[in-house]
Amino acid sequence: MDKIFLVLVLVNFCTLKAFSGEPDKEFHEHCLYPTVMITEMEISGEEKKLSSKGTGLIIKSEKTIDGKYDNFVITCDHVILKENTSILSLLTNPSIVVRKANYVNWSVFEDFSDFDCKIIYRNVQADIAILYFESDEKMPVGEIDMSPKLYIGNDIFRIGCGLGEVMKTDYGKITAVKHDMSETLKGGYRTSTPTIMGDSGGPAFHKTETGYKCFGLSQAVRGGAFESKVALSEGHLSVLVPYYAYHISFILPLNRVPDLLDKSQKKIVELKMIDLKEIPIP
Repeated sequence: MDKIFLVLVLVNFCTLKAFSGEPDKEFHEHCLYPTVMITEMEISGEEKKLSSKGTGLIIKSEKTIDGKYDNFVITCDHVILKENTSILSLLTNPSIVVRKANYVNWSVFEDFSDFDCKIIYRNVQADIAILYFESDEKMPVGEIDMSPKLYIGNDIFRIGCGLGEVMKTDYGKITAVKHDMSETLKGGYRTSTPTIMGDSGGPAFHKTETGYKCFGLSQAVRGGAFESKVALSEGHLSVLVPYYAYHISFILPLNRVPDLLDKSQKKIVELKMIDLKEIPIP
Protein backbone atom coordinates (compact mmCIF):
# COMPACT_ATOMS: atom_id res chain seq x y z
CA MET A 1 0.00 0.00 0.00
CA ASP A 2 2.82 2.37 0.91
CA LYS A 3 4.52 1.64 -2.41
CA ILE A 4 1.34 2.42 -4.34
CA PHE A 5 0.97 5.69 -2.44
CA LEU A 6 4.59 6.62 -3.20
CA VAL A 7 4.09 5.91 -6.92
CA LEU A 8 0.97 8.13 -6.98
CA VAL A 9 2.86 10.95 -5.27
CA LEU A 10 5.71 10.70 -7.78
CA VAL A 11 3.28 10.67 -10.73
CA ASN A 12 1.47 13.73 -9.41
CA PHE A 13 4.78 15.54 -8.79
CA CYS A 14 5.99 14.82 -12.32
CA THR A 15 2.67 15.94 -13.77
CA LEU A 16 2.79 19.23 -11.86
CA LYS A 17 6.38 19.80 -12.92
CA ALA A 18 5.49 19.26 -16.57
CA PHE A 19 2.64 21.78 -16.45
CA SER A 20 3.78 24.46 -14.02
CA GLY A 21 7.53 24.28 -14.39
CA GLU A 22 7.81 24.45 -18.18
CA PRO A 23 6.93 27.17 -20.68
CA ASP A 24 4.11 26.83 -23.18
CA LYS A 25 6.54 26.81 -26.10
CA GLU A 26 3.85 26.96 -28.76
CA PHE A 27 2.37 30.08 -27.14
CA HIS A 28 5.76 31.77 -26.91
CA GLU A 29 6.94 30.93 -30.43
CA HIS A 30 3.69 31.51 -32.33
CA CYS A 31 1.88 34.15 -30.25
CA LEU A 32 4.13 36.16 -27.92
CA TYR A 33 7.32 36.39 -29.99
CA PRO A 34 5.64 37.46 -33.29
CA THR A 35 3.81 40.30 -31.50
CA VAL A 36 5.50 43.67 -32.01
CA MET A 37 5.16 47.23 -30.77
CA ILE A 38 4.33 49.89 -33.38
CA THR A 39 6.09 53.18 -32.64
CA GLU A 40 6.77 56.51 -34.30
CA MET A 41 10.14 58.21 -34.43
CA GLU A 42 9.89 61.76 -33.13
CA ILE A 43 12.83 63.96 -34.13
CA SER A 44 13.53 67.20 -32.32
CA GLY A 45 16.82 68.71 -33.45
CA GLU A 46 19.42 66.01 -32.93
CA GLU A 47 17.29 64.15 -30.40
CA LYS A 48 15.33 61.06 -31.50
CA LYS A 49 12.55 59.56 -29.42
CA LEU A 50 10.30 56.55 -30.01
CA SER A 51 6.66 57.11 -29.15
CA SER A 52 4.41 54.05 -28.84
CA LYS A 53 1.33 54.01 -31.07
CA GLY A 54 0.00 50.46 -30.85
CA THR A 55 0.63 46.78 -31.47
CA GLY A 56 0.95 44.42 -34.45
CA LEU A 57 1.66 40.82 -35.45
CA ILE A 58 4.31 39.44 -37.83
CA ILE A 59 2.45 37.14 -40.23
CA LYS A 60 5.16 36.39 -42.79
CA SER A 61 8.97 36.22 -42.85
CA GLU A 62 10.58 34.89 -46.01
CA LYS A 63 14.15 34.77 -47.27
CA THR A 64 15.08 36.81 -50.34
CA ILE A 65 17.68 36.16 -53.02
CA ASP A 66 20.12 38.48 -51.27
CA GLY A 67 19.97 36.44 -48.06
CA LYS A 68 17.87 38.90 -46.07
CA TYR A 69 14.26 38.45 -44.95
CA ASP A 70 11.09 40.26 -45.99
CA ASN A 71 8.73 40.61 -43.03
CA PHE A 72 5.09 41.61 -42.98
CA VAL A 73 3.14 42.96 -39.99
CA ILE A 74 -0.62 43.40 -39.65
CA THR A 75 -2.11 46.08 -37.43
CA CYS A 76 -5.12 48.39 -37.28
CA ASP A 77 -5.10 51.25 -39.75
CA HIS A 78 -5.99 53.77 -37.04
CA VAL A 79 -2.70 52.89 -35.28
CA ILE A 80 -0.65 54.38 -38.14
CA LEU A 81 -3.20 56.99 -39.23
CA LYS A 82 -1.88 60.52 -39.55
CA GLU A 83 -3.92 63.64 -40.17
CA ASN A 84 -3.10 66.12 -42.92
CA THR A 85 -0.67 63.70 -44.58
CA SER A 86 -0.56 62.81 -48.27
CA ILE A 87 -0.87 59.23 -49.50
CA LEU A 88 2.68 59.34 -50.85
CA SER A 89 4.19 60.41 -47.52
CA LEU A 90 2.16 57.78 -45.66
CA LEU A 91 3.55 55.04 -47.88
CA THR A 92 7.17 56.14 -47.71
CA ASN A 93 7.25 57.60 -44.22
CA PRO A 94 10.33 56.14 -42.47
CA SER A 95 9.21 57.37 -39.06
CA ILE A 96 7.18 54.24 -38.27
CA VAL A 97 9.35 51.78 -36.33
CA VAL A 98 8.57 48.15 -35.45
CA ARG A 99 9.99 47.04 -32.10
CA LYS A 100 10.46 43.29 -31.66
CA ALA A 101 10.90 42.16 -28.06
CA ASN A 102 13.72 39.78 -27.18
CA TYR A 103 13.45 37.38 -24.25
CA VAL A 104 15.73 35.20 -22.15
CA ASN A 105 14.58 32.08 -20.30
CA TRP A 106 11.51 32.15 -22.55
CA SER A 107 9.49 34.80 -20.69
CA VAL A 108 11.95 37.34 -19.26
CA PHE A 109 12.07 40.50 -21.38
CA GLU A 110 15.62 41.53 -22.27
CA ASP A 111 15.49 44.33 -24.86
CA PHE A 112 14.03 45.47 -28.19
CA SER A 113 15.29 45.12 -31.74
CA ASP A 114 14.10 48.11 -33.82
CA PHE A 115 13.29 48.07 -37.53
CA ASP A 116 12.30 50.95 -39.81
CA CYS A 117 9.28 49.95 -41.85
CA LYS A 118 7.09 51.00 -44.74
CA ILE A 119 3.32 50.99 -45.02
CA ILE A 120 2.51 48.80 -48.03
CA TYR A 121 -1.26 48.38 -47.62
CA ARG A 122 -4.04 50.36 -45.98
CA ASN A 123 -7.76 49.74 -45.82
CA VAL A 124 -9.36 52.60 -43.94
CA GLN A 125 -12.87 51.15 -44.05
CA ALA A 126 -11.78 47.76 -42.70
CA ASP A 127 -9.30 49.44 -40.30
CA ILE A 128 -6.48 47.08 -41.35
CA ALA A 129 -2.94 47.92 -42.48
CA ILE A 130 0.16 45.94 -43.46
CA LEU A 131 3.68 47.10 -42.66
CA TYR A 132 6.93 45.84 -44.20
CA PHE A 133 10.44 45.67 -42.76
CA GLU A 134 13.66 43.91 -43.67
CA SER A 135 15.85 41.86 -41.32
CA ASP A 136 19.05 39.81 -41.41
CA GLU A 137 17.40 36.83 -39.74
CA LYS A 138 14.06 35.06 -39.92
CA MET A 139 11.38 36.48 -37.64
CA PRO A 140 8.84 34.43 -35.63
CA VAL A 141 5.40 34.46 -37.25
CA GLY A 142 1.85 34.01 -36.08
CA GLU A 143 -0.71 31.93 -37.96
CA ILE A 144 -3.92 33.57 -39.17
CA ASP A 145 -7.35 31.96 -38.99
CA MET A 146 -9.54 33.42 -41.74
CA SER A 147 -12.46 31.08 -40.96
CA PRO A 148 -12.70 30.96 -37.17
CA LYS A 149 -15.56 29.11 -35.53
CA LEU A 150 -16.20 31.14 -32.41
CA TYR A 151 -19.21 31.19 -30.15
CA ILE A 152 -20.30 33.07 -27.05
CA GLY A 153 -18.35 31.67 -24.11
CA ASN A 154 -15.28 30.56 -26.06
CA ASP A 155 -11.92 31.25 -24.39
CA ILE A 156 -9.57 33.69 -26.11
CA PHE A 157 -6.54 35.81 -25.23
CA ARG A 158 -5.03 39.01 -26.52
CA ILE A 159 -1.47 40.34 -26.58
CA GLY A 160 -0.77 44.07 -26.62
CA CYS A 161 1.52 46.95 -25.69
CA GLY A 162 -1.00 49.03 -23.76
CA LEU A 163 0.32 52.33 -22.35
CA GLY A 164 3.56 51.74 -24.25
CA GLU A 165 4.58 48.87 -21.99
CA VAL A 166 6.28 45.66 -23.15
CA MET A 167 3.94 42.98 -24.51
CA LYS A 168 1.44 41.55 -22.06
CA THR A 169 -1.23 38.89 -22.34
CA ASP A 170 -4.81 39.13 -21.09
CA TYR A 171 -7.45 36.42 -21.15
CA GLY A 172 -11.21 36.52 -21.58
CA LYS A 173 -14.20 35.12 -23.42
CA ILE A 174 -16.28 35.89 -26.48
CA THR A 175 -19.39 37.72 -25.21
CA ALA A 176 -21.05 38.57 -28.55
CA VAL A 177 -20.56 37.50 -32.16
CA LYS A 178 -21.01 39.91 -35.08
CA HIS A 179 -21.60 42.84 -32.79
CA ASP A 180 -23.58 45.68 -34.37
CA MET A 181 -23.31 48.50 -31.83
CA SER A 182 -21.95 50.92 -34.42
CA GLU A 183 -21.01 50.94 -38.09
CA THR A 184 -17.30 51.02 -37.21
CA LEU A 185 -17.50 47.93 -34.99
CA LYS A 186 -20.19 46.13 -36.99
CA GLY A 187 -19.44 42.45 -37.49
CA GLY A 188 -16.75 42.36 -34.81
CA TYR A 189 -16.43 40.27 -31.67
CA ARG A 190 -17.30 41.68 -28.26
CA THR A 191 -15.10 40.18 -25.54
CA SER A 192 -14.40 40.35 -21.82
CA THR A 193 -10.64 40.60 -22.45
CA PRO A 194 -9.14 43.58 -20.57
CA THR A 195 -7.87 46.07 -23.14
CA ILE A 196 -6.33 49.53 -22.74
CA MET A 197 -5.04 52.30 -24.99
CA GLY A 198 -2.01 51.06 -26.93
CA ASP A 199 -3.32 47.50 -27.31
CA SER A 200 -4.92 48.49 -30.63
CA GLY A 201 -3.74 46.32 -33.50
CA GLY A 202 -2.63 43.59 -31.13
CA PRO A 203 -3.46 39.99 -32.07
CA ALA A 204 -6.31 38.03 -30.49
CA PHE A 205 -5.88 34.25 -30.44
CA HIS A 206 -7.94 31.14 -29.88
CA LYS A 207 -6.75 27.56 -29.67
CA THR A 208 -7.73 25.17 -32.44
CA GLU A 209 -7.00 21.50 -33.06
CA THR A 210 -3.88 22.55 -34.94
CA GLY A 211 -2.63 25.13 -32.41
CA TYR A 212 -3.00 28.82 -31.57
CA LYS A 213 -4.32 31.01 -34.36
CA CYS A 214 -4.94 34.75 -34.66
CA PHE A 215 -8.53 35.49 -35.65
CA GLY A 216 -8.57 39.27 -35.16
CA LEU A 217 -7.01 42.48 -33.89
CA SER A 218 -7.83 44.54 -30.81
CA GLN A 219 -9.74 47.53 -32.10
CA ALA A 220 -11.61 49.38 -29.34
CA VAL A 221 -12.88 49.40 -25.77
CA ARG A 222 -16.40 50.16 -24.56
CA GLY A 223 -16.70 53.83 -23.82
CA GLY A 224 -19.29 56.50 -23.34
CA ALA A 225 -19.11 60.26 -23.57
CA PHE A 226 -19.87 62.19 -20.40
CA GLU A 227 -21.58 59.45 -18.44
CA SER A 228 -20.44 60.12 -14.89
CA LYS A 229 -19.95 63.07 -12.55
CA VAL A 230 -16.80 63.82 -10.57
CA ALA A 231 -16.95 66.41 -7.80
CA LEU A 232 -14.37 69.19 -8.07
CA SER A 233 -14.72 70.20 -4.42
CA GLU A 234 -16.81 69.61 -1.34
CA GLY A 235 -19.40 71.93 -2.80
CA HIS A 236 -22.02 71.21 -5.40
CA LEU A 237 -19.83 71.91 -8.44
CA SER A 238 -19.11 68.82 -10.53
CA VAL A 239 -18.20 67.99 -14.11
CA LEU A 240 -19.15 65.26 -16.56
CA VAL A 241 -16.27 63.06 -17.66
CA PRO A 242 -16.02 60.23 -20.22
CA TYR A 243 -15.89 56.67 -18.95
CA TYR A 244 -14.32 53.57 -20.41
CA ALA A 245 -14.99 49.94 -19.50
CA TYR A 246 -11.65 48.31 -20.16
CA HIS A 247 -13.02 44.83 -19.50
CA ILE A 248 -15.36 45.21 -22.51
CA SER A 249 -13.37 45.20 -25.73
CA PHE A 250 -13.95 44.67 -29.42
CA ILE A 251 -11.93 42.47 -31.77
CA LEU A 252 -11.72 43.24 -35.48
CA PRO A 253 -12.09 40.02 -37.56
CA LEU A 254 -9.23 39.58 -40.03
CA ASN A 255 -11.57 38.03 -42.59
CA ARG A 256 -13.00 41.50 -43.11
CA VAL A 257 -10.32 41.60 -45.83
CA PRO A 258 -10.74 38.13 -47.45
CA ASP A 259 -7.52 38.35 -49.50
CA LEU A 260 -5.41 39.70 -46.63
CA LEU A 261 -2.80 36.97 -46.96
CA ASP A 262 -2.44 37.75 -50.67
CA LYS A 263 -1.79 41.39 -49.81
CA SER A 264 1.29 40.39 -47.81
CA GLN A 265 2.78 38.71 -50.89
CA LYS A 266 3.61 42.07 -52.43
CA LYS A 267 7.41 42.39 -52.41
CA ILE A 268 9.23 45.61 -51.59
CA VAL A 269 11.11 45.09 -54.87
CA GLU A 270 7.84 45.55 -56.71
CA LEU A 271 7.15 48.74 -54.80
CA LYS A 272 10.44 50.17 -56.01
CA MET A 273 9.48 49.47 -59.63
CA ILE A 274 6.26 51.48 -59.64
CA ASP A 275 5.17 54.97 -58.80
CA LEU A 276 3.98 54.91 -55.19
CA LYS A 277 1.28 57.44 -56.08
CA GLU A 278 -0.43 54.73 -58.12
CA ILE A 279 -0.90 52.34 -55.20
CA PRO A 280 -4.65 52.36 -54.46
CA ILE A 281 -5.80 52.96 -50.89
CA PRO A 282 -9.27 51.36 -50.59
